[in-house]
Amino acid sequence: MALREDIKHAVRMELKNPKFAFLVMLTLALGIGANTAIFSVVNAVLLSALPYRDPDRLVILLEHDRKSGDKPVAYANFLDWRRMTQTFDDLACYRARNSVIVAKTGADRVSGKWVSAGFFRTLGVDFRLGREFTTEEDTVGGPPVVVIGDDAWRRYFGAETNVLGRTLNIEGVSRTVVGVLPADFRFEGDAQVFLPIHALAYQEPRFNHDALYVVGRLNSGVTLEKAASEMNVIARQLEEQYPKENAGETISVITLDKRLAANSGEVSLLLLWAVGLVLLLACVNVAGLFLARLSERRREFAVRA
Repeated sequence: MALREDIKHAVRMELKNPKFAFLVMLTLALGIGANTAIFSVVNAVLLSALPYRDPDRLVILLEHDRKSGDKPVAYANFLDWRRMTQTFDDLACYRARNSVIVAKTGADRVSGKWVSAGFFRTLGVDFRLGREFTTEEDTVGGPPVVVIGDDAWRRYFGAETNVLGRTLNIEGVSRTVVGVLPADFRFEGDAQVFLPIHALAYQEPRFNHDALYVVGRLNSGVTLEKAASEMNVIARQLEEQYPKENAGETISVITLDKRLAANSGEVSLLLLWAVGLVLLLACVNVAGLFLARLSERRREFAVRA
């Protein structure tokens, strides 16, 4: 009964001063809303499972030397890794680009990636529509094709299911859409157009570490340590064959979730701290409002006395 009376009294008091109640609710709503929004981002980036088949089998491979530490991979070395490895079910390479010009109704700049044939198969992605590139399409001078993300599909084609076979002008080249990715697909950023790696007319010099990265899918039952051991045996074999280009190089093998967390985790944690500060300030502001209200009530009680 006492609690019910306290609640009734509190409601009556707030109805007498709706401006105060509104300020308190607005302050708390802003603080809680900001926290909810940033938690959604942090949850998607750091906490939720990656949207791939058996994501615990996915790793990133990097070249490593004493001078530079971990670094991108030479394309020729990637080809040899893929040919020589026994511990990986699949290896694929990719290169990111922050801005790709897409012309549909105008000229948009969107994030893109160049990827090798088999990239999406390696990740274990089920396409919403269509397929990924074939080996024939991923060759210098191959047919101009593109895989697009869910956002690009909705933005440029109105989410029409007959998008396959239609074209999109990318960097001045009319490219045929062969696949649409699912809405939950994400991989190192928000890329919306994916082109065959050979659209860059890749050459194969071993000294060219041109921002190329390698993703691999471990064979079932293979540990990270076993894969790293095998890859470094391969690195020594390649060093013997190419002593000038591959001298002193080893291969780093890290899990994909660790790589993605390293790329975006610091920013997400900084945002989390910032929003925590916002919530703290909201609580301080609400406390200030109540103290001001208490001061007014004290004066009211003094007058009545």
